[in-house]
Amino acid sequence: MSVAGSPLEIDVPTEILEGTINRKFLSNVYGGNMQSTWSYPKDEFVQQHGIKSFACLTLEYNPHTPQRPGAPGLYFGHSHLLTWPGPPEELVFTRLSSADWLYQGKYKFIRCNPMTESEYCLQPTSFRDLWSMNTQKSKWGTYYRASILCRKELREQGLDRKASKDEIEVRIGAITANKSLDTVTIKQIDDAFACGEEKIGIWAMKCVAYEEDFKRTLLETFEKWKAAKGKTEREKDKSGKNKERIWSKSNAQGSGATGGTSLSTKTAKKHARPPSPMMEDIFERVCGRKPPAIGK
Repeated sequence: MSVAGSPLEIDVPTEILEGTINRKFLSNVYGGNMQSTWSYPKDEFVQQHGIKSFACLTLEYNPHTPQRPGAPGLYFGHSHLLTWPGPPEELVFTRLSSADWLYQGKYKFIRCNPMTESEYCLQPTSFRDLWSMNTQKSKWGTYYRASILCRKELREQGLDRKASKDEIEVRIGAITANKSLDTVTIKQIDDAFACGEEKIGIWAMKCVAYEEDFKRTLLETFEKWKAAKGKTEREKDKSGKNKERIWSKSNAQGSGATGGTSLSTKTAKKHARPPSPMMEDIFERVCGRKPPAIGK
């Protein structure tokens, strides 16, 4: 049985379904960090729209994140988490191109077996480099780095065992307090993933709902926001203080009365990035079915 289920059937007009927004708008109007995968708007935003969190996924980190609304997908994250740390259902947006973010629906994240060492080793160098480099420098990678440091210390002591959760937590505290102790290299991280000492967790993504009213409001608000931004930029141009145009003519036009930038199926296919054959095998192993065809 497919863990993530079949694609959710969505009966919504195409211009609404395919309308995209940009990340700056999402952050300015709905709150949350512009760079983070997981956004947690401040209370002042939550009081306006009621959304406490949402996910903004990219194909570089998650090649099987949904690329069309309602489709199942995979999310890669921490393998040490036994249960989903967030709310039961998450609003999900996917970046299709640098300026195009598409609302996919509400998703449930279901824990699956992590990526195996052989699956990791067969991934493209670009994927391995991205995960290793960002695990080495990011806050979310601290657990992995602490685990690697604990394992190294245990081996130096002649102990052949895994570090306990408490030992890892103590090490996290130490390297957080003193950055000079955080000495794990990118190569050490890649090697740990490659030999299976550290693993990338896999969560199946099942679409459980698609809120048409939310999407319509999103696009209408985006259109108003762009118009206001465009006016501000024109005023700056007239004053001679800022000659750079932020919004292109095509962006300003949007998709008519519905607002937003409509992404046709042809355009969606152009922006979409098909995962590697090995990634497709991972999807089939986890979900029990072939990944959905892009743009269909």
